[in-house]
Amino acid sequence: MSYRLLFIIGILLLGSCTRNEDTFLITKDSVGPLMRDTPISRLDSIFSKDSVVKSAYEGELRYASTERILIYEKSGVQLMEITPGLNNENIKVVENIKILDPRYATDEGISLHSTFKDIKNQYTINRIENSISSIVLFIDEAHLYIALDKSFLPEQYRWDLSRSIAIEDIPDQTVIKHFMIGWN
Repeated sequence: MSYRLLFIIGILLLGSCTRNEDTFLITKDSVGPLMRDTPISRLDSIFSKDSVVKSAYEGELRYASTERILIYEKSGVQLMEITPGLNNENIKVVENIKILDPRYATDEGISLHSTFKDIKNQYTINRIENSISSIVLFIDEAHLYIALDKSFLPEQYRWDLSRSIAIEDIPDQTVIKHFMIGWN
């Protein structure tokens, strides 16, 4: 009888450890507790121990929507920024997530602390876009788009927006500036 009790306690402990690891896991269809079809109306219950701050910014060019939802831990650490979108039933769902906490990482170990070398060793980069202060990598297989700090690039690539940038042009030590997931 005591072996069964120990077995059940062991299973419960293992299950709680897995959930804790999943809190900051990024997959193709989830970011921590958020799934790609999570309704915005559920954010308060999903992050009941954290702070959910809804705001709207006019003139933001990086989002189709001006509505943003910021998620903070009770300690004040900002976890993520969510941009909602509408699904097929016209329900507001999580569409884009900007990761702001380096504890969030993919199964492959990619996080805000990763470098370009880490990214190219783990994923196929489908497209690279050149912007004013960063270059954006699009990784379709994982619904990721990652902005890298352009200051790490050779001088000839930093200011010329018309110049296309190839994988070979990006130094391995280039750091992540922004880390985002898009489910549109």
